[in-house]
Amino acid sequence: MYLFDADSLILANRHDFPIDRDPGTFWSFLEDMGNQGQIRIPEAVFDEVGRRDDSLNRWLSARRHVFLVPTIDALPHVGRVLDEYGPITEVDLEVLNRKADPYVVAHALTLGVPVVTNETSRPGATAPLNKRIPDICFSLGVSCIRYPRFLWEMRTSGNWGIPY
Repeated sequence: MYLFDADSLILANRHDFPIDRDPGTFWSFLEDMGNQGQIRIPEAVFDEVGRRDDSLNRWLSARRHVFLVPTIDALPHVGRVLDEYGPITEVDLEVLNRKADPYVVAHALTLGVPVVTNETSRPGATAPLNKRIPDICFSLGVSCIRYPRFLWEMRTSGNWGIPY
């Protein structure tokens, strides 16, 4: 199973697989993998994507039942994840609560699965709001991959029906 971050979906839609121009293929594949229980998306990602009125929001909202992992499932690990951000001010906490990032990592800890994100590591970041998912995952021992790696893993495992 893989847990998707908002930016993977947003960037896939904006750059590589626009839903409006390519409604099948990649998006059908994601839905199929969701139906098989191989992909999950945290409720916080639905909330983050839902702030936009676009094709990704509409596509994801129509498939909420396929992908959704409720926030309540992540709560046992949210404090541990927030600790990895370092000293957090009330303003930092307010900003982080609007982002799915801490919840994505907390869900990954709960489920013991890798996070799929397109964020790049910024290991030297010290300010809590500058820390990235790959660095928080690394510090907590959570596997974190970008979606090209995810696609490769699906291809080589035979889960996409593409011969290797």
